[in-house]
Amino acid sequence: MIACVAGRGFKVRREDMRRLLQATDGRVFTLPTLHLLIQHTRIREYRVR
Repeated sequence: MIACVAGRGFKVRREDMRRLLQATDGRVFTLPTLHLLIQHTRIREYRVR
């Protein structure tokens, strides 16, 4: 499971963010880190070379 989140809500809702991080084993991406999604998840296995 992977999560992509945006907005200011998670800065305020820390408990929800903690649960999201646990559920995704830390694979949570935001707009500034979205470029890291392919290299840090199994999606890279589907990348065309």
